[in-house]
Amino acid sequence: MKKKVIFSIALASMSISQLAFSANAKEIDKIAVEDESEVMFSDVSTSHWAYKAIKELAQEYQILGGFPDGTFRGNKNITRYEAAAMIYQLVKKFDEVAAKSKSGLVGKATLDKLKKEFANELEDIRSELKKLNKDHQDMQQDIDEVRDSVESVKNMLPKVKLMGDASVRYEGLTNQLGLTSDNFLTSVPQARLRLAVKGDMNGGFTFGTRLTTSNAGDITNQFVSLGNSNQRLGLNLDMLYVALRPWDGAFDLTLGRHKNPYRGTTELVWDDDLTLDGAYLKLRFGDMDNHLCLMGGYDVFGINGVNLATNPRSGKVALFKSDETGTAGMASGGAGLHLGNDTVGFMLNANYHTLTNPNNLVGRTLSFNPRTNLLRTDGKGFVSKFDLATGSLALKLFPKAYFPVTLHGDISYNLGAGAGSTADADKSLSDQAKSQNLGFVAGLKLGKLEEAGNFMLAALYKSVGTESVFSAFNEDQLGGTNILAYEAQLGVQLAPSTTLLLTGQLSNKLVGKTDADKDLYTLRSYLMHKF
Repeated sequence: MKKKVIFSIALASMSISQLAFSANAKEIDKIAVEDESEVMFSDVSTSHWAYKAIKELAQEYQILGGFPDGTFRGNKNITRYEAAAMIYQLVKKFDEVAAKSKSGLVGKATLDKLKKEFANELEDIRSELKKLNKDHQDMQQDIDEVRDSVESVKNMLPKVKLMGDASVRYEGLTNQLGLTSDNFLTSVPQARLRLAVKGDMNGGFTFGTRLTTSNAGDITNQFVSLGNSNQRLGLNLDMLYVALRPWDGAFDLTLGRHKNPYRGTTELVWDDDLTLDGAYLKLRFGDMDNHLCLMGGYDVFGINGVNLATNPRSGKVALFKSDETGTAGMASGGAGLHLGNDTVGFMLNANYHTLTNPNNLVGRTLSFNPRTNLLRTDGKGFVSKFDLATGSLALKLFPKAYFPVTLHGDISYNLGAGAGSTADADKSLSDQAKSQNLGFVAGLKLGKLEEAGNFMLAALYKSVGTESVFSAFNEDQLGGTNILAYEAQLGVQLAPSTTLLLTGQLSNKLVGKTDADKDLYTLRSYLMHKF
């Protein structure tokens, strides 16, 4: 039975009973329904079991009312507002009856009599309400305990995030100013797809993996040339690592195949696309905007005669094999200082990288020239030892504004240039290496690419000696080593996750340029969408 009809009957019984105690017989007679055939509301028939009560409360006492369309709507739940209005009308009726009686205390006496008569019932109701309230509190406590248990289980489970990116780029090389299709030496559209999974758990424990497309003919290149039927397409496990990073990353111990943590403002030393097998430890002192960090790590190239280069993987620096006398790899150490506020940002990094057991390495790279550095004529190693001291500097004005200004530069100096174990036949190469042990990239950037509608303009100057960097690590935009280049960039953030970058570079030989050597123009368009 719906609440509105029940409430109507209760009001009717209560009002009739209480009025009977305080009114004379003539007043009681007024309660009788004079014409039961009369219909008060269009949706309440005279045969309805509650018709009499509804009519008395509506017609005789004006306690109940209908809706403007003439309906009573007995199946509608009563609201607190409607109940308040009816109780208000009922109290007014009590006051009217009490005023008409000879004694003004008749209404109060009647109420007192009713309280005594129904005292036991009222006490039972109070007890039942207390019991219900206690049961409700116990139930709410059980619900809270279950909710806490569920939250505990959820916190124990790793928070796994799926992410990735799809990129398309076009590169054209020409040494003639007429930029027609006939003048391009190469014209290559390329694409890359990467898919990664990252998981975070309590205590700062993190793990991740990433799959990427690859060019099986060049292990440092994840981009695949489109329309090249002769190219071997690969799908490789690019990243697989576990890490402990508590205290908001202030302590970072990472093991496995991971991204290079030593990357500075550019990719002079090694390409950011490359991932390395090994481990590194990073300590940060301070918050994200103002901190000092210390890093140390070791990256493995070959272990006890295992030839990693025979099973090339994109993003895996497996360029060599080592003999059984030791493990070949690169040991690195570095420090970084980051300072910043809403007006200015400053970043300074200094790193040192050295090849371990370099005499055990046999040059065996699947990359094409000019990525290869100078090798000994007997094929047993490099002319230089490659002990690289590197640094990065960036100064940013209004870093959090819509259009910041950034001045940045990277430098690399090979302390071991020309210091390798060389035969007499290699002296001329060694002398050349000594003269090209310095490399740097400097640039000015206006704007940023963070939010949709952002754009960026940049100009770069590059000078990269043959022995200044380990060429298989440096970015492919450099065009190899022994180059002097000027580059312009235009970037647009088309959407929150979509970036368009256009670049143009003019380069020539840094040392040994002859009249036959022509300037080389490199044009690129790059579109990347993250998901």
